[in-house]
Amino acid sequence: MTRSKKAMLRDRPDTWAPASWPILLAFGLVTILIFGMFGVDLLVGRREATSTDDMVDNALRSTELLDDMRSHIWRLGSANRTEGEVPGLLRAIEADSRDYDLLATYPGEREEWTKLQGLMRKQSNSILAKPHARAPLDEEIVPSIRRLIAINRTEARTNAATFRAAHRTAIWADVVAGSIAIVLVGLIAARLIRILERQRRLVAERVHALDEKNKELAAFAGRA
Repeated sequence: MTRSKKAMLRDRPDTWAPASWPILLAFGLVTILIFGMFGVDLLVGRREATSTDDMVDNALRSTELLDDMRSHIWRLGSANRTEGEVPGLLRAIEADSRDYDLLATYPGEREEWTKLQGLMRKQSNSILAKPHARAPLDEEIVPSIRRLIAINRTEARTNAATFRAAHRTAIWADVVAGSIAIVLVGLIAARLIRILERQRRLVAERVHALDEKNKELAAFAGRA
């Protein structure tokens, strides 16, 4: 009694599955690695962009506060300002100073800011002592404000340049990681193809052997 082809083909999964499942598992892991890499990159990139935007915004906000303080100080020393304007101008300078104090973190900024605070305090005391008279503006105040504005502009440019450099680094890291993943996928695919070729060859050999056996059995049956 000869073996049917359907029975012979049932041997193929038993031979193919044990050898191929590690390759399929590795292929799945590489796929997860690729998607995970892109996900982490998006998360880190978004966090870096938010952090850099905050730093740039802080630098620009610092410049705005300094420019506002400079305007108020100029008004205090103006010849045509009235005595009634003094309290409002001093409150505005004090409010700007409180906001700026939280932002003065760039190297060299805190020292210059401390110096400017002393100068403005001295100017305010002089004005409060004689609010009806014109108080000459301290000649060091405006240069100090200009130095702080220059520091904050440098900070904004530096932060923007740092962000662009980090972005370029992230792109190159993605290119390298993507290339490695593609190579791994190629190696796994090549290995899987070799396994499939070997399984097909083994099935063909078994089918040929069964055909030969069937021929022998048929010949024996004919002689019998």
